[in-house]
Amino acid sequence: MVSANLSSLYRIGPLQKSLKYLGTRGAEEQVVRQRKDKRERIVGMSAKALLSILTVFFLLRDGAKGETVTSNLPPWGVTVRVGTLGVGGDLVVRLGSYFNLRGGITYAIYETELSLDEADVAARFRWLTIPILLDCHPGAGDFRVSAGLVVNRNRISLSATPTQPIELDGIAFDIVTLNGKITFRDLAPYVGIGTGNAVYGNSRVRFACDFGVLFHGPPDVTAEALATHSSYQQALNVALQNEVDELETKIKGLQYYPVLSLGLSLRF
Repeated sequence: MVSANLSSLYRIGPLQKSLKYLGTRGAEEQVVRQRKDKRERIVGMSAKALLSILTVFFLLRDGAKGETVTSNLPPWGVTVRVGTLGVGGDLVVRLGSYFNLRGGITYAIYETELSLDEADVAARFRWLTIPILLDCHPGAGDFRVSAGLVVNRNRISLSATPTQPIELDGIAFDIVTLNGKITFRDLAPYVGIGTGNAVYGNSRVRFACDFGVLFHGPPDVTAEALATHSSYQQALNVALQNEVDELETKIKGLQYYPVLSLGLSLRF
């Protein structure tokens, strides 16, 4: 029995060594593969970073060659434009070869009246914005990336004169007048891209356009109504507020306003 056991151990010993060797080798191969994958990721990231740097370099170089910034014209210009924010204009001031400061005002107003079954409604849409933007021109040319803040006075006003009882929060009320208003964040961030550089080179007139987004936040709804009889004015106020809260919940996702504008930049 002893000799058999010794013989078994003798046969098992090399097997254990072989398994141990194979296990160690497998672990080493896994480590090698991990190191290789890591090196390939590093090389790939480095190549992408180098490509990005070279791209920016050639853009800047080619942009600088395209048209000289030195000019007898003043380092400022104006832009007149029309777009989704209305009609307006900007004053553009050059801060350097690649940066301009841009500020302006845009305005639009639209009024309409509707005759519905329950009321006569007058609606007024007023768009008033004052942008203060920094334009970055990566190639020292027309293309730009813009970011900044916009003083936002956009609002929608509604006024209704009911011709029959109005149902609010499931209750019918006799109402003399009903007024509502939708407003937005007073100071709204803006980001966008565009083309046109009012202070680039020796050109006096250039085409300008912008594509961007105004982050005006969730719409804020307010409303007030005057009851025919003061006895149920308080109940009317509660029902109206419930309707306002429900409307704000439905439209809270409308936090972004698309900005598209076309115009001409001028230097004098």
